[in-house]
Amino acid sequence: MGVVAPAKDGVVGQRASTAGDKMDVDAPASAPAGAAASGNARYSIGTSALAYRKDHMEIENPIQDGLVENWDLMEKVWDHAFKDRLRIQPEEHPMLLAEPSFNSDACREKMLEIMFEKYKVPAVFISKNAVLSAFSCGRSTAVVLDSGGGTTCVAPVHEGYVLQKAVVRSPMCGEKITDYLLSVMESKGLSVRPTYTLNKKLAKEGSILKVSDATGIQHTRDSYKRFMQKMTVNDIKETLCRASETHFDEASSSTVPIYIYIYTYIYIYICIYIYIYTYIYIYIYIYIYIYIYTYIYICI
Repeated sequence: MGVVAPAKDGVVGQRASTAGDKMDVDAPASAPAGAAASGNARYSIGTSALAYRKDHMEIENPIQDGLVENWDLMEKVWDHAFKDRLRIQPEEHPMLLAEPSFNSDACREKMLEIMFEKYKVPAVFISKNAVLSAFSCGRSTAVVLDSGGGTTCVAPVHEGYVLQKAVVRSPMCGEKITDYLLSVMESKGLSVRPTYTLNKKLAKEGSILKVSDATGIQHTRDSYKRFMQKMTVNDIKETLCRASETHFDEASSSTVPIYIYIYTYIYIYICIYIYIYTYIYIYIYIYIYIYIYTYIYICI
């Protein structure tokens, strides 16, 4: 049996299930041999689903270079979107689907087939991402630069239509920059350790007393470890990195101030801790003030 868990940007994790796991759906045709043999699989979607480590879980992505490669996993992402996020019945709503400007005819036909045959939607309209971006700015003619996590594309739009022969693609994207940053850190001997590999003991005031290695994680797959490393490096990239406004100059770059990186979850924890205790102290001061004022009033 296998458990499949899509997460951020359609990332999908697969692991062998354990006793007590519920069987939500049948295993897809492209599932691992262990999952196919059992005939059952469990799917859960969302970044929180992959935040908790599970034994034998593999990470996959149904989208490669901006195009859908694994339609079985993509259907599970749509199931999650309709059922758990939008909470609608697809057969009751017409669908507006956005596709990349370089989408192939085969992908478009497969997408329509799934929408009509599986989800029974009454109507479907497919529009290019570049066209929707131009319309959102109130323009029907524009040159749209679309740079995301999986690909970068430049598409000219004329009167609401993309000029297909002028579309330019580039593999440079957010994921490539994250991979490069991770490789640079590893080449310098730095070890990026995901949060699941550490156990932290916190004091009452929120400070960290002790950090030790986590136990019982020997069945963690390499793909999951790599995924969590990239999540950490991506957070570092979005928090500290910036694009230079001029050509690289080593002298000027050496004067850029250095910031200490705090992992997002730790930062949120500290903020919540400060928020709660601030209100507690405020209530204590108010109580003391009222008590003293009342005591003085009674004495007078």
